[in-house]
Amino acid sequence: MIAFVVASCGGPPAPAPVTTPVANHESPVATVSKPPVEGMGMKLIQRTEGGGVIQLEGDRATAMDQANLAMVKHCGMAAYTITQEGEEAIELTSETVRPKVAWRVHYECNAPAKP
Repeated sequence: MIAFVVASCGGPPAPAPVTTPVANHESPVATVSKPPVEGMGMKLIQRTEGGGVIQLEGDRATAMDQANLAMVKHCGMAAYTITQEGEEAIELTSETVRPKVAWRVHYECNAPAKP
């Protein structure tokens, strides 16, 4: 009854609820449906049988989603460990100028479980 009276008096409508998307870092496949594409947020720098290095480009969250998909594709779902992540010098021009840097992720594929 009270809500009816307030609404009929011309009061402002109730604001719509605000929702914030939350990234699911436990299951990267659940949040991104597109396959990883080099040049679309990530660049494969090095890949070996046991791991690799991926450079993130552009929006870091989008690039990390793409990198997670690439690591899953390479190692298997939840079968990799990120061993290092951060800025790395990628180009040295002179001693007096700050080197060009990029955000890189180093990862290792987990060893298969032994019976």
